[in-house]
Amino acid sequence: MRLAMFSYGLPVEGQKRGGIERVAHVLAQGLTDRGHDVCVFSHDDKPRGAGYHVRPLPWKSFVNTWLGRRITMGYLGNVMAVIPDYGRADVVIALGDSLLLPFKNKPVLRVMLGSALGEAASARSAGRFVLQAGIYLQELLTALTQKTVGISDNTRRYNPFVSEVILLGVDSTIFHPSPDRKTPHPSLIFVGTAAGRKRGQLLLDIFKTIVRPAFPDATLVFVGYQAAGTRGRRVLDGEPEVKIMKQWVPVRCHVEKVEGFSAHADWQGVLRWLSGLRHAPKLVFTTHGEPAAAEAMAQHIRDKFGWNVEVPQYGETVELK
Repeated sequence: MRLAMFSYGLPVEGQKRGGIERVAHVLAQGLTDRGHDVCVFSHDDKPRGAGYHVRPLPWKSFVNTWLGRRITMGYLGNVMAVIPDYGRADVVIALGDSLLLPFKNKPVLRVMLGSALGEAASARSAGRFVLQAGIYLQELLTALTQKTVGISDNTRRYNPFVSEVILLGVDSTIFHPSPDRKTPHPSLIFVGTAAGRKRGQLLLDIFKTIVRPAFPDATLVFVGYQAAGTRGRRVLDGEPEVKIMKQWVPVRCHVEKVEGFSAHADWQGVLRWLSGLRHAPKLVFTTHGEPAAAEAMAQHIRDKFGWNVEVPQYGETVELK
């Protein structure tokens, strides 16, 4: 079968991309491996090793701008989706704006990877709320008029017109249990930021109301860097209580930290990157990291290149000429 797929993005080597791009690639490659002729219409190039074809979507330069991202995805993207020539395709699979695709006179399968209603509920600004609420209305209309598959029960909970739910699988070649490394006690992993679309605030509430009462001797392990002034840093520094969900909660669990799961290039990697500059900058500022680390990085740059390097203070103003 000849299949066309509409997806704004695909995985790009060396770049951090979202889950939609990964799902598009895995789905296209899986269908290709099953003998289908798959062509993905995308703003990104064909990933290395991909067996499917890739053709460019229009408006790439505009979509990659601040304004373009906001008025295209969920809005003008419905117009952009009908521009490509799907002439040879038997079916069009859309991982994005597909409201107008039925006008191409092709069978359309829409894959919804979440819901704009959830995004609106976690919006941190009125503008984003309005933007996502408008997209949600289009999602309802799309699912009402097209064959639509959701990737989770939550998708159907937000959108009752979703036809089918096919849960995302787990690639067992990447994620698999290691019995010899299993912890002797049950372990839970919480992933998310405290605010915004990752909904980490819910995780904090679960930890406070469910985990701590049931396991008062639990160990809380931080696997990412905790910046000075954050709640996580205060816990690591041994403060007896922290504020969670607007309430002061005593820290009674054992606290540990594991380094290396959230890291940038070390100072040697930074020096290698700076070595690629054709001309020495007039002035270099080291602004990332705590004061001691920023000063150490500045000294490494001075020693290596002899450049003028400064570590600005918080709130300091610098006039660039």
